[in-house]
Amino acid sequence: MLKYTYKKIILALILVLSVISLTAGCSIKAPDTNGKNETNAVDDKQSTDTDPDEAGKDAENAEDVENDNDSTSQENNAQTDGSENTGTGQKAFFSIGGLAVGDPKDKITSLLGSDYKEEYIDVDAYFGESFYKWTYDKGIEFVIGKDSGKILEIECTTPDLQTESGVKVGDTAEFAFEKYRSKYKTPVSRHSNDKLEGWFEAEDGSLIIFDMDIEDGTMINGEIKPDSKIEKIKLTNMAFMD
Repeated sequence: MLKYTYKKIILALILVLSVISLTAGCSIKAPDTNGKNETNAVDDKQSTDTDPDEAGKDAENAEDVENDNDSTSQENNAQTDGSENTGTGQKAFFSIGGLAVGDPKDKITSLLGSDYKEEYIDVDAYFGESFYKWTYDKGIEFVIGKDSGKILEIECTTPDLQTESGVKVGDTAEFAFEKYRSKYKTPVSRHSNDKLEGWFEAEDGSLIIFDMDIEDGTMINGEIKPDSKIEKIKLTNMAFMD
């Protein structure tokens, strides 16, 4: 009888322990996936948010690129309005047909071809070196230094070529003067102290001359009226003039 009682007690204890174990197992919490998802969401948001410092740097970089583009655009505009690069790093204020005093002679043939007549003058008194004259039938003539190989003077009588400011042979004095008078000074004759009307001198001594009468054999203009027509355009330097 006592043995039977012990068995009942042992079974009861086993049952109680089983219930306790089962209850404890059910009370264990499942992983908090919601908390993890919330943490991941915060991390994702932080990764997509832009750092204010980085944003500022990006804005500065974008502004620098824009300023560089503006500078390039301004340089290009200046290049086409009143000055051209001679290929030597020097700025030429005047040009005609894309050619300027100081350009290498090869630039002439690259633009106009090689169909010209050449004359050699072995005198260095005018330009400081002997020179060649290249004359094109189309109405333009070049003086080229023998030693330097560069353009020293240009004379143009064709309306097919225009200056850097859009003036050509056949245009009126009024039209040309509107383009040049506000930008360049009118030089004074060394012989009479009179103003040389139709002449415009840049700061480096380079000249553009609008000749209204080629029949008189001189580049000195007489009376110029607003409707006077340009008959010749000459590019040279004040140092070469008598």
